[in-house]
Amino acid sequence: KSVLLVDLDLEAPGVAGLLLSKDRMPDYGLVDWLIEALNGQADEALLRDCLVDCALASNTPGRIQVLPAFGTKTREYVNKLGRVYMPTFAPGTGKFIGLAERLLLLLEQLSNLSNRPDLVMLDSRAGLHDIGSAAVTRLGAETFMFARDDYQSWQAYAHLFEQLSHSRSVAVGMNDDDLRWRLKMVGAQVDT
Repeated sequence: KSVLLVDLDLEAPGVAGLLLSKDRMPDYGLVDWLIEALNGQADEALLRDCLVDCALASNTPGRIQVLPAFGTKTREYVNKLGRVYMPTFAPGTGKFIGLAERLLLLLEQLSNLSNRPDLVMLDSRAGLHDIGSAAVTRLGAETFMFARDDYQSWQAYAHLFEQLSHSRSVAVGMNDDDLRWRLKMVGAQVDT
């Protein structure tokens, strides 16, 4: 299979540090793509400049690609980070474009690539955060929610569960489209 790992933890990016050597980084990263998407300028050429193959998959029939938070030519990362959550209106259409809509556009562009990935994994920030909430409530994807068995984790998840209890994404009777079917709790840092 072809797998793409996207580093959505923009405040504490770490995927590239774990999976890529410094000489294997792409020119640009997700923060560059998201900023260009604010202006309607995030095209396939930029997306390809954000992707890089991971050596973990060498000598295997599969492929692992990484879309890191930033690349070697990324400039003013902190400035871009301050604007990445900013909503805007799509040029020419007047439609509202928030972070969730730009992430959907990213997934659409990825699905249109000639060598599109079979699976896209979005590594978002732990806890309640703009990116995590957009990924959980708006993308309609399978969501793995990692939680340590501690007060902080369950206090944060209580807020999420409260929101979901009256969300339009949740239907009485849990039909097949119900968002709760796509949420999977995973115990993190569990003693074995």
